[in-house]
Amino acid sequence: MPARVLSREQFLAMSHIAVTSTDSSHFLIEETLNGGGLQRRLAISVPHFTIVPEILERTDRVATLPKGVAQILNASGKFAIYPLPIEAPEAESTVHWHQAFDADEGIKWFRQFVVSVVDAIGIDHGGRGATRTALHPGSKTRRA
Repeated sequence: MPARVLSREQFLAMSHIAVTSTDSSHFLIEETLNGGGLQRRLAISVPHFTIVPEILERTDRVATLPKGVAQILNASGKFAIYPLPIEAPEAESTVHWHQAFDADEGIKWFRQFVVSVVDAIGIDHGGRGATRTALHPGSKTRRA
């Protein structure tokens, strides 16, 4: 089967779904495009990734998602996944929790469990050699 490839021109001409939640890396794509003097056609903005498959099924739009998210949302195999035809910075995945639970052994175990499951099933969750860093006191996020 031939590799699925989109040209930059095809990508920019398509009608895009933008995920604009505060947790998304949408801004990375926009900054990259704007920095190169490029602009994509934004048709709709949604607050979270989970609604994207439903929109894709009913329209001819496309969505730019982190690879791991795209793999999960495409578990049914209904959608084509293409490499991004522009150079963009790596998005990082994070695990979030309330700082009141920083020392909770159950929460510590669960955080590590989530990271180990993501590693074990081979989901790309942060790009090349995804980093793991220790928590800083008072921090609510950790690179996963």
